[in-house]
Amino acid sequence: MMTTTPLSVAELTRRRRQILADIGMTEDELCECAQTGLCSDQWAALAELDEIDCLIAAQAREERLAG
Repeated sequence: MMTTTPLSVAELTRRRRQILADIGMTEDELCECAQTGLCSDQWAALAELDEIDCLIAAQAREERLAG
């Protein structure tokens, strides 16, 4: 079984920025789009960003606990 090294908060943050650049939207535009439901073509990006946000929170906790 293969184990993977968790990405750092900085790496995850860079990935977030890349996703936003790939879809050509700012964070605010994407949030507004999600709230109005007018961006059904961006649901995959929203889901990936949600997953990254969870990973960032978990990794930040781990980094704080590690000292």
